[in-house]
Amino acid sequence: MLYHSERLYNYYSALQKLTDNSGTRRLPSRYKEFVRMKLEYAHLKSLKRAGRIHDPSGVSGTKCGELTVVCPACPDPEVNLLRDWESAPSERCFLYTLFITLDACFQLKRRMVSSVEKDPSLGIDLGYFVEVEPFRQYLLSVTDQKEMSTCSSLAALDYANSKFSHGYATTGVCLGVCARQEFIQPNSAANLQVRERYANMDYTFASLMRHHGRNLSVVVSYDIVCQWSKSLLQRVKTLPPLVRLDLVSTMVRFAVLKLHIHSHTKHFQHNYSLYYLPGVGCTDGKGIEWPWVNIVMGPGAHTETLNDHWGHWNWQKTVGLGEPYASYETSA
Repeated sequence: MLYHSERLYNYYSALQKLTDNSGTRRLPSRYKEFVRMKLEYAHLKSLKRAGRIHDPSGVSGTKCGELTVVCPACPDPEVNLLRDWESAPSERCFLYTLFITLDACFQLKRRMVSSVEKDPSLGIDLGYFVEVEPFRQYLLSVTDQKEMSTCSSLAALDYANSKFSHGYATTGVCLGVCARQEFIQPNSAANLQVRERYANMDYTFASLMRHHGRNLSVVVSYDIVCQWSKSLLQRVKTLPPLVRLDLVSTMVRFAVLKLHIHSHTKHFQHNYSLYYLPGVGCTDGKGIEWPWVNIVMGPGAHTETLNDHWGHWNWQKTVGLGEPYASYETSA
C-alpha cells in the first residue's frame, strides 16, 4: 500500500472480495476497525524500528522527530564529519554544506471531515510533522500577508492569491527535504491553512534546522526563494523559542530549483540559479516534487499516513544509496 499509494478503502474492498466475491452475502463491515488497526500497527512499528523498547524512558521518552529515518549522507559533525572539518580550505567547503529544498503541495488538501477528538494522531510530532500546538499558537500571532510579488508565474504564487479553501480544514502541506539524497527531514512538514504563507515556511525551515549542526553552511532552494528569502534572517529570530534560529547571512545561500528557474525574471535567474552557485555540483533540487501522496482522511489518519509514507520513502532511499554512489564514483 505504501509503495503504490493505494487507498486503504480500496485495499479493504479487495479483502472483502477475496472473502466472498459472489455478492450473494452481506459481509459485516469492519472498515473502521481495520483503519484503527492499520494506524496502530504503523505507529507501533515505527516505535519498534526506532528502538524505543530498549530505551529506559520508553515510548513516553520519545523526542520530537525521533521516529524518522534520517539521511545518512547529510553532513553531521557528530556522525560523518572529520574533527577538523571547520578548518577545511575553501575549495573543499562544499563537502560540508547542507542542501535543503522546500516546497508546498496544494493537492494535499484535507477536507473538513472528522475531528481531532474523534481521530487523534498517535504521535504527530514524533515523526515528520511539526509540533501542533506551538505551531498553531505561532500562526495566531502572525498577521496575514497583504500582497505577493509577481516575479514568478509559478502555481505557488497563483494559489497564494486565490480563494480555494472553502470546505477544507487544511489547503496543503509544506515540506523540507535534503536536496541531494531527497530524504524527508524530521519535523519538516506543516499544514497550510489558507495559502502558502511565509509564516508556514519560516516555521518549517526553522523546525527542520533544529536537527542539524548550527555551524554548517546551508544552501536553501525553493521555487519562490527570491521573495521568501527577503528579511528571512530577521523573521526567524522572532520565531517561538522552540524553533528560533540565529542564522548567519554568510553561511546561508539561496537558490531556485532548476525546474522552476526559467519562470522567474532574468534578474532573479542570474542571482538565484543553481547553475551559477559555486560548490553545488549537479544539484537540481527537484527531489521535493516526488514524495507527495494524495489522501482524503481525518486529521489523525492524515498525519499518521503521511508519516508512514514518508518513513517508507526515506527507507527506500537508504537501501538504495549504494548503487547511485557507485556510478557517481565511476563517472568521476
